Amino acid sequence: MKYIPANEIEREKLLKEIGVSSFDKLIEYIPQSLRECCLNLQGSISEHELLK
Repeated sequence: MKYIPANEIEREKLLKEIGVSSFDKLIEYIPQSLRECCLNLQGSISEHELLK
């Protein structure tokens, strides 16, 4: 199954459905220190490599 990201219209519909005006409002309860933490992620791979 391929990942298809939501477009701007879909994002606005989703936010309206849950009763928030923006993504920033949605995550504002998460402390800034947690939103800015560094993740030690490995390098990226292509979708083709992932599906092998």
